[in-house]
Amino acid sequence: MKALRFVFAALLVAAVPLFAQRPDRPGGEQKPPSHGPSAYHGTPRAVGPEKGQAPRNFSDKPGHPDTPHVDKGKVWVGHDTGRDDVRLHMDHPWEHGHFTGG
Repeated sequence: MKALRFVFAALLVAAVPLFAQRPDRPGGEQKPPSHGPSAYHGTPRAVGPEKGQAPRNFSDKPGHPDTPHVDKGKVWVGHDTGRDDVRLHMDHPWEHGHFTGG
């Protein structure tokens, strides 16, 4: 009798998610929109070289990708800008606080 109660309880628990999947309830089944996302009206993100600079070519040898990469697991290609790169500078790095690690 105890095993029968356990089986019944297990079946009841397993059946609960089935009731949540009913499409006749609000929010149960939603059709995708007939159009794509609306157009973005904000300021576009700066992509590519800065103004006045020639585009960089990261392909160091024929057949290599034109993106920054690691060549044969030893040499970094395209990561040669150094620590004083203007594109990676932050004017106020601790503007919203500083993590002290404690």
